[in-house]
Amino acid sequence: YIYLIVMVGFIPMMTSLLAAFSCDIQVTVGDKTEYYLSRECNTRCGSDDQNLLMGLAGAALSLFVPLATFQRVRLQVDTKELNIKLRPIFLLAKTALIISLIIVEKLFLNDSTKQSLIDFL
Repeated sequence: YIYLIVMVGFIPMMTSLLAAFSCDIQVTVGDKTEYYLSRECNTRCGSDDQNLLMGLAGAALSLFVPLATFQRVRLQVDTKELNIKLRPIFLLAKTALIISLIIVEKLFLNDSTKQSLIDFL
């Protein structure tokens, strides 16, 4: 079952866990500006609730990312029926690139930057 979780749920689990760090909603009341989480719009960024979510998500990421990375390589090595096999170092590099792209997208790109990239492409 661990293979199924890693292979199918890799990108959805990464994006869901990284959502705890994503403060995209900006609310201005008078001259005071506050930010809220994009998926949990009632949670103010910097509050105790968000700090708890960030701690739990960070712990889950620190366990899930190495597990997922090495399980992808192990699945390929253990499956004898595969016609094409990637070198383990390439598979590790590919996984690291996917993780990096997800982190950059979730933490550093806001909606206007995403729209600019879409318009550019």
